[in-house]
Amino acid sequence: MQIADSNPRELVERYVFGANTMNYRKTKHAKSIAFIHHRGEFDSVPSLMGSVKLLSQAGYATDLIFIADPAFAPPCFDEESVHLVALPSLRRLPLPESVRRILEALILFLGVFWRSGTRRYSWLVGIDPVGLIISGICATIFRLRYCYISLEILFSGEIKSGYLKTLKRLERYYNQRCAFTIIQDRVRADLLAKENGVPHESILLLPNSPLGEVNPQHSRYLRERLDIPDDQKVVLHVGTLSKWTCTPQLLDVSRSWPATLKLVLHSRERGSEIGFDLADHPRLQISEGPVSSQDLPELIASADIGLVLYCIDEQHFMHRDNILYVGLSSGKMAEYLRCGVPVVVSAFPGMCDLMEEYHCGVCIAEMDEMADAIHTILADWANYSRGALRCFDEVFHFERHFAAVLSKLQHYS
Repeated sequence: MQIADSNPRELVERYVFGANTMNYRKTKHAKSIAFIHHRGEFDSVPSLMGSVKLLSQAGYATDLIFIADPAFAPPCFDEESVHLVALPSLRRLPLPESVRRILEALILFLGVFWRSGTRRYSWLVGIDPVGLIISGICATIFRLRYCYISLEILFSGEIKSGYLKTLKRLERYYNQRCAFTIIQDRVRADLLAKENGVPHESILLLPNSPLGEVNPQHSRYLRERLDIPDDQKVVLHVGTLSKWTCTPQLLDVSRSWPATLKLVLHSRERGSEIGFDLADHPRLQISEGPVSSQDLPELIASADIGLVLYCIDEQHFMHRDNILYVGLSSGKMAEYLRCGVPVVVSAFPGMCDLMEEYHCGVCIAEMDEMADAIHTILADWANYSRGALRCFDEVFHFERHFAAVLSKLQHYS
């Protein structure tokens, strides 16, 4: 890693706060902005990657300040105006989950506080509750503007611990005082407005979708990488492999699939332990992950069908209503549709309406319906693929939605 123009301040950032400032350049920009995130998953969230790139094109110098979770691939940008400030994760230490979260939030706060005091940011952008709260505190101290990107909705009725209740109260407080909020669709906007007591007119809609136009070119990435013959159709399950993405049920029902189908699991996390019985599975292959956001479209485009599956997990506070109303926050759905890959989706609010309107996939209420859904799509694959491309262009096209964000930023300039 090369760091240009190292000076004492940068050395303090690196060794006192444990930050890696990558691609650092002494460029002068009239506008600067910092994204603040308590997780290191930038590269697997397409809307974050697209926002950073479009802001760079608009003349913003952009810092990404985040906890560098070793499970995720670090984000990679060609733009010299983008700087990564990667702070250390405590994931590998034997700490209780709540203690680790609090300590990492403190590390993140110290990193943002230091950068805010030494760089003249035009905006702080807080991502999810922890990022928002830190942005709000630092913006108050240094008299900066800040806004909120909500990727996951924290519902007050679903949390019990004192830590989470305090987090929710602080989220509400700083959300009500930020310049504006960004969320993925109208349903989620209504839910967040009710939860946090913010006016609807202060919320902008930005789907969690990748930058760029539709990409109808099919690839052979998975077939060549995993030696899958042409007479087998690739059914791809990409992203987090867990109970809340229905992975155990999927593995169970896929055992009885015909030999013409191949299920491929691809995790977005490095060294992910799937934790399910994969022994002697006749229809399964594993694609080791993660891949970079630049390479992901080629992987996605090599699938014949993409799976967008979610299951309610009553034991986890983020896997109930936040999952039930996933809507346009599903990055994997946008990635599939952009490449013209038809999808099988869980029958959650709004999802089935999208499938029916654009003829881009099939909705299922039970996992036992999976085989019939796959058969339905394969019987009319070309039309489903065209519907997927049309759905992406009309619903998920990122640049068109992001124009409202740029307009809002310029309004305050």
